[in-house]
Amino acid sequence: MRLEVFLYFLVYLLFLLHGIYQIVSIRGEIWTLRKYNFAPAIWKLPPRDHFNDELENFKSFVLRNIGWYLLHLVSSSVVRHFNKNIVPFVHALVGFVFILYSYNVFVVFVLSTKLISFFLASRLNSKSSKWFLAAVWMTVIYYFKTKQETDNSYLNYEQYYEVYNIFSWSVLKCLSFSLDTTSKRKDWLNFLGYTLYFPTIIFGPFFLYKRYSDDKMYNSLKERTTNLIKELVKLFLIMGAVHMSLSFLYINYMQIDFDAVLLLRNQFGLYGFGYFMGQYFHLHYYITYGTGLAFGKFDDIKTPPKPQCVGRIYFYSDMWKFFDPGLYEFLFIHIYASSCGKNSPPYKKILAVLATFAFVYVWHGLVFYIFLWAVFNMLCLSLEKALKAVLASEWYQRTVVRNLSPSNQMRLFCILGTQIFMPSAIANFYFFGGEEIGTHFLKSTYTTGIIHYIFTSFICYCIFSVAVFITDIVDEKSGRKHKTWIKN
Repeated sequence: MRLEVFLYFLVYLLFLLHGIYQIVSIRGEIWTLRKYNFAPAIWKLPPRDHFNDELENFKSFVLRNIGWYLLHLVSSSVVRHFNKNIVPFVHALVGFVFILYSYNVFVVFVLSTKLISFFLASRLNSKSSKWFLAAVWMTVIYYFKTKQETDNSYLNYEQYYEVYNIFSWSVLKCLSFSLDTTSKRKDWLNFLGYTLYFPTIIFGPFFLYKRYSDDKMYNSLKERTTNLIKELVKLFLIMGAVHMSLSFLYINYMQIDFDAVLLLRNQFGLYGFGYFMGQYFHLHYYITYGTGLAFGKFDDIKTPPKPQCVGRIYFYSDMWKFFDPGLYEFLFIHIYASSCGKNSPPYKKILAVLATFAFVYVWHGLVFYIFLWAVFNMLCLSLEKALKAVLASEWYQRTVVRNLSPSNQMRLFCILGTQIFMPSAIANFYFFGGEEIGTHFLKSTYTTGIIHYIFTSFICYCIFSVAVFITDIVDEKSGRKHKTWIKN
């Protein structure tokens, strides 16, 4: 089986090399037909694709606010040395002063009003009142977004982007605090420290209030500082590698200019573009989330893990679990699991899934391509659940497992899983590139003939099989329990 997987890996590798060749080969045409200006060339490299606004804003934010990061580190470390109990106050103070200094009094007023309203709501026993309050504040955020799009005289683009993120993340944090029923310390000091925690206030990631408020290990300053420096140096090197690669692979530009996508010579070049959209998306959040998590670990917060490489993810449920674990914990605990139980009837589980994705859609900003992404998500997760139910059924065990060797069981599993993997990938392409690009992938996959579909399925089968193989090895070495569908 290992030799077979190696052959699958070779097909996978050839697919990636073909995709890189296709994308690099149209670089000159993109440059000639470009609608927007690229970043100036550095050294002897070609001009750089700088059209990932979020990553560019992150880089700009870090460079402009290094002093605030240092202030956070020094102040929290000094106060911790004298009185650990008031460290959350320092976290809140740094975050609050930063917002007051960087924006304006109105932004501070709106955020303060939100925090006060949620803290008061946390004293109520009614979950519905807390969710209603969240709906009110998400409406306010949506109004703020639409107003800024028509009148940008109040805040410049960078300020708007940062304030919008502060408002959006704080809704989740406020909900996590007010809905939490397990933490021992639910006081205003921890609440403010959690919601105004500077390293994650704009670029995330989100983590539950319980992770912030739980008792901390308080490792030595030397150990924490060493780990922080190592992590930041690693992220800096990854950022440098991403910057260099974007002088050759104009992935971000292609996501905002559909005409550039149409320059690709064939459909497998298109699929290579889709794959690299996913990888750059992962690297973007690995860098931004990784920075916040590095500071969180320095403060001994029990942070969730960094985003897992999308190349290792073959079932879409794992995309939710391992790409953004903090958001997944929130959605699962406070929406899905609170709406249904393990033994609930199917209709309750369906309603819980609908509620989860309705919240995801609204929180992401009520954009149509987000709606399509959410619908695809829901459908793909439902198909995945149905497949897993079949694999666990007595009928499957009796008619398939009994008559197939483990190797053939694995092949059948990957064949079936591939047919869910393909629409799951297209769902992500809607999220990465918008409605036009997502629909282009959908048509290219399902409306270009049976021969093309079989060939595409075979390549996806190879990718799926390699991902399963790597995941099994990693889980075995790490000791993490992983559901296997193969019986000896």
